[in-house]
Amino acid sequence: MQRILGLVLALLIFPPQAVAQTITAVCKNPTGQVVGIESSGVVVNKPDGITGGQFVITWAMGAKTAQVVAQGAGGGPPITETAYLVHYSDEQISFVVDYPKAVWLYSLFLRPGHLLITRHVNGFVLSSGGAICNALHAPCDISAK
Repeated sequence: MQRILGLVLALLIFPPQAVAQTITAVCKNPTGQVVGIESSGVVVNKPDGITGGQFVITWAMGAKTAQVVAQGAGGGPPITETAYLVHYSDEQISFVVDYPKAVWLYSLFLRPGHLLITRHVNGFVLSSGGAICNALHAPCDISAK
């Protein structure tokens, strides 16, 4: 029953002509928290965010990859990555980007139109040997064409 309700909600958000098309999510001003421990042993637990930043996720429904374009608040060229689909349901679509020293997980929730982002790394810019997680959320405008 819950799966059927989710399908009905998905059809309301994305009418039948939009099903099996491309979903685009524009998510702005991510905010959240950074937690973990630095290599020096210092515990980290403080607010985090990208004020003025934007993430755009484009996914052709059914494809194994999506495009994630990140734009920082300070301008400069956007960063474009290929993200790999790891979960899909009528409520949530999740993608992962794997870097040599970090993993980013992007989970797009169709309703309420929010993106959750987590970044898992072994330290800040020049340090390593720790365990740091940035957890951010951002409201999104989601469309299907």
